[in-house]
Amino acid sequence: MSHPGLLEKCKRRRRLEVDRYYQTVLLTLGLKDFFDNEKSTCRFVSAEPTFTETASQKEVFPDVVLEHDNDTQGIICEIKTSLPEVDFFLLEKLKQLELFSGQIEGWETSNRKVNDHSLILLCHALDSDRVVEKINQWVKEGKLKITKKLCIAEWSTIESLKFDQRDVILIRHKSGETNCEWLNTKLHLNIKLGLEELITKYEKCRFTRKEPPLEYTMNQLWSCIFPAIKEETEDFTSNIGEILRIAYDYFIPWSGIRGEYSQVRKRWITKAMNSFCEIDLAEVQSGQESASKTDEEYKIYYGKRIQKDVSDYFVEGLCQKRIEEAGKLPTEETLEEAQRRLAEFG
Repeated sequence: MSHPGLLEKCKRRRRLEVDRYYQTVLLTLGLKDFFDNEKSTCRFVSAEPTFTETASQKEVFPDVVLEHDNDTQGIICEIKTSLPEVDFFLLEKLKQLELFSGQIEGWETSNRKVNDHSLILLCHALDSDRVVEKINQWVKEGKLKITKKLCIAEWSTIESLKFDQRDVILIRHKSGETNCEWLNTKLHLNIKLGLEELITKYEKCRFTRKEPPLEYTMNQLWSCIFPAIKEETEDFTSNIGEILRIAYDYFIPWSGIRGEYSQVRKRWITKAMNSFCEIDLAEVQSGQESASKTDEEYKIYYGKRIQKDVSDYFVEGLCQKRIEEAGKLPTEETLEEAQRRLAEFG
């Protein structure tokens, strides 16, 4: 069954996800540069460390951690590439803020605690109005329990004469405040991060610890890693272990962030390779006996002439697969659940 409207919607959303993922990599790095250069009482501590929520003993992974007032106060900043359009999924995403509202340990202090901390939700400008509205509604209704100060800020990429016609990431205050007056002032005045400088400085930093869209990983492998395995544009055979070793060499770790680093993961590469198989750009070599998935051999059809931007090719191929799979709905699934699931694919 053909779904032309749904296919176009899916392609638009997936392209957006791919673009925004890389933008959020640069956004995180840009925030580090911003706080390092400001040399204020508020400092960038870490990106994506492991914290522990005291009450539940659950591990939590904030995107950006800041400390101020001689490290007695903290700020956790969550960066959202995009947020679901369906209320059910949006609420599930925002529930993460409840964990960050409790007492958490892992700060860069002698006892791994601070006296108090606040939260920043940094979402894209196209999502921010709805997010503010829904958070206010759900907090009032008791569906969302946030006990710390919450500041909602928005980010977007712009090109403007005001900024010398250079692309910048613009961060603007939207709602609420943090527990740091200096940072509140900066957010109200807008924070500007130069994209060109960040791309040049961090050219091989392409991943955060958050799992990227499949198409993004596929694009990085196709453009950066596969040429290092086979210089000619011909078909070749490789395995996850070899691809991973080259990727570790190519995608350099972030330096200077409390020993933490963000780099491509083995499971992302495995998913990407399986997706290449789904759209007929690779296949598992039959008859290959291996002790582990790391050694599984793939024939990669790198010599295939793709008559469009490869990223668009991956997006279109996987969107068609998603729609086909979404159409195979379980008989016990209600119409409302089915519509919600289809909408989420879009």
